[in-house]
Amino acid sequence: MNVARAVELAISKVIRDHAQMGEGVAVRPWQTLRYDGSWVEDQDRTFPVVSVAAQPPQQDGNESTAHIECAVVMATKTDDDRDHAAISALYDAVQGVMDEAYGQFMRQSPGVELNAITDVLAQELGTGFHFGGLSWGNALSPNEDEGANVIGLSIRVHYGRGDY
Repeated sequence: MNVARAVELAISKVIRDHAQMGEGVAVRPWQTLRYDGSWVEDQDRTFPVVSVAAQPPQQDGNESTAHIECAVVMATKTDDDRDHAAISALYDAVQGVMDEAYGQFMRQSPGVELNAITDVLAQELGTGFHFGGLSWGNALSPNEDEGANVIGLSIRVHYGRGDY
């Protein structure tokens, strides 16, 4: 059961379908780049981009549940975004949709954003996967990295498994 890949697909779907990012933004789930229609095999990068990469599972303190921390890194080309307006708008759109999904979980009032995440997880992982919730992980401060403006957030998906 590749929970990290499923989390990447779920987070990518909610961003792709519900974040108001504008035209031409590539959303790239790390383990399944072919799911991103803008990915071209002979090109390494395209901008603007939202890269979604989930770490392997970590056990929660009780040893019966786990969580996966999923980094969502947004980037624009420095030369195309000298005043950082595009990266700021991209961050606003992505943070907004993730805030909405998190808020729906906290209010115990699922809406389209949280349902988009849990639907993909159920489809990818089946009935042995038990969604436990969302929490925030470590963020990435805005910076410039090799010709790209970058900023990131991290969301944790908590879960249990029926097979252990």
